[in-house]
Amino acid sequence: MRWFRRLFPGIGFLMITIAVLRVALTPRPAHSLFTATVLALEIGVGFLQFGIFSLVILLVRIFHLKWRQHPIGIVLGFGIIAAGSLVAFLLRSEFGTKLDPVVRIVLPIAYIIAVAAWLATFLKREPSQPATSWVSELTPEQMITEFRRHTKAVKGILGR
Repeated sequence: MRWFRRLFPGIGFLMITIAVLRVALTPRPAHSLFTATVLALEIGVGFLQFGIFSLVILLVRIFHLKWRQHPIGIVLGFGIIAAGSLVAFLLRSEFGTKLDPVVRIVLPIAYIIAVAAWLATFLKREPSQPATSWVSELTPEQMITEFRRHTKAVKGILGR
């Protein structure tokens, strides 16, 4: 599957493009140039992290992997933290200090939820041979069929 090697760089490029377009198309708030630059860079990193997290979740669903595996639980926790960080910086960027009480609690709440996800993941013991738990229930041909079905659905949503 040649397309697979292009997924991570592709999602990275897409998320960075979205962040750059957001900076270019939104009016610059009344922050100093330094503050506006730091916020823009942090939002770009947040978009990139959340995009990669979304891609991992999509791949888990496409390949029908089990959710209670340790690596997937770890990614889930980091994805929750990335989403919380992105929300906090977007709120700060859009509304300045008007929503400061909300912005102050978003990151700690995201971290607590991520820790809960990590604890829930590690409550279950990992199998002694983790390679066998990564085996999908689908054959490679079924995976390709499933991927094509998902691709067709996404293209239908995007109108392509």
